[in-house]
Amino acid sequence: MPAADPLTTSDVPASLLVEPERILLGLDFDGTLAHVVDDPTQAFAHPDSVSAVARLGHVLGQVAIITGRPVDQALALSGFSGMRGLEHLVVCGQYGAERWDAATGTHLRPDRPASVARLAEVLPGWLAAHDAAHVRVEDKGLAVAVHTRGIDAGLIHALDAPLRALADELDL
Repeated sequence: MPAADPLTTSDVPASLLVEPERILLGLDFDGTLAHVVDDPTQAFAHPDSVSAVARLGHVLGQVAIITGRPVDQALALSGFSGMRGLEHLVVCGQYGAERWDAATGTHLRPDRPASVARLAEVLPGWLAAHDAAHVRVEDKGLAVAVHTRGIDAGLIHALDAPLRALADELDL
């Protein structure tokens, strides 16, 4: 597929060129700043995307990253913390359940629900008992993800109702 033509100033609404400080740029992490990979701990932000975001941070009113990842993980994989140009970056982790503000260093993170802690504790054994010990589990702190990529569709279907029942049992 040929590369898209670069934007010119005639492609951008005039109001954005006059007042770029009124613009909020919101980005996802996986698939936008970093490639989607099988192991989420290896999804490092592409250096060119980090550089581009930092350059935009100098002229835009706000840059925000909204991700399903925990904030600490997004910051570690991106290298954004303390980067020149991103002094006002906001990262909303776990789909907004937690928030980090570069300007203040404030990291708001709710306490981990007891039901999520219990799920993280019992899920590996539960999966083993359901012939699914190989299924990858990702503990995000405020959530636990069961990754289905690469798993046989029949197993996913077989786990659906029992996993929903476990979630109901744990009041999730």
